[in-house]
Amino acid sequence: MDEFSDLEKKIYDALIDNKQNEVSQRVRNIEELLSRAGTYTVKLPDSNEMLDRFQRMEQQKIIKLNRSSSMNKKIIFIIGAAAVIFLGLFLAMGNGDKPKEPQMATSGEMKAKVTFVVGDVKVKSNSGDAGVKPEVGTFLAANQMLFTGDKSTVDLEFAHGSSLRIKANTEIAIKRLVETNGNLTEEVSLKKGMLVANVTKQKQTDNFNIVTPTVIAGVRGTRFLVVVDPDKGKEDITRVSVLDGVVGITKHKDEVPLTVEPIEILDSKQSAQEISRGGNFKRSAITDADIKIIEGKDGEESDANSVPAETEKSLFAKYGRLEVLSLDGGQAVTGVITAMDDNTFTVHTVKGFVKVDRKKVISHDAKQLK
Repeated sequence: MDEFSDLEKKIYDALIDNKQNEVSQRVRNIEELLSRAGTYTVKLPDSNEMLDRFQRMEQQKIIKLNRSSSMNKKIIFIIGAAAVIFLGLFLAMGNGDKPKEPQMATSGEMKAKVTFVVGDVKVKSNSGDAGVKPEVGTFLAANQMLFTGDKSTVDLEFAHGSSLRIKANTEIAIKRLVETNGNLTEEVSLKKGMLVANVTKQKQTDNFNIVTPTVIAGVRGTRFLVVVDPDKGKEDITRVSVLDGVVGITKHKDEVPLTVEPIEILDSKQSAQEISRGGNFKRSAITDADIKIIEGKDGEESDANSVPAETEKSLFAKYGRLEVLSLDGGQAVTGVITAMDDNTFTVHTVKGFVKVDRKKVISHDAKQLK
């Protein structure tokens, strides 16, 4: 029987050989935490016993140890901390304070909160999952993936107020959500599709990044759009459009930046489109269509008196869904959300298009037709 667990071997691979696997992110997070001297305390396994296990693994050609005392101590400390975390235990705060809720997970990790979801939306923890539909209030952690189908949208809110609107037919992965010494690192991978980001004002040392297959869009205090479109005859073409603020675009390989400085810096009302996958960008003024998408005004919208009357069955046939928005005060609106911005939903009802104050919506549910 193998005396070493799969978890131990994966941590060794991530720590010593710098291999990428499902625990790599946790190991990096732990290293960041351990640099915060005096902030956290944790009871580690006995050092002699742990080192003895490493030496036996080295003899079995499972790992190669650096013989230095400092490396051995580092391995013992990080593996011990990792063992505690993977057992599902919380680190104790050195000053006795409790982690902030609701975004704080464990060890300085943060979470993103689902604030709106409609249509075919699935969250997966790994590629083999069937996926589950998130509800408003669901929290997503690092390494989780999110998929949207046709006519589907989901909004995510991050620790300090930044948000993403994930549009239809989009695939993203939460890469990093950590806070170290008060500095935020929030990173999302956009595999394909479209998202709109609204990033709140942050410190110079904070980082909010959108990673596409070819570039990293790094931002502070801005509203912008990122599109990865595989349907242009050239695979994985990235477009970035900035409504206000500044976005820096940096090429990467395996999510490691290839240059210290961005290859493009976009200011307000500017856009950049990849000429070819991984190639140079062509800059232009932002289009009216992209402005409407960023502002949430790209949905179908009309005056109630200028559209033909609808029935619930005709709305369902048209959009493939029907929703009930419950409002505070006991009122409800039945129809289909066709557009949204930061303050309102535009809902196509049997009486036409109506505006609904988002702050008054306490829940929304799918309605089944009899």
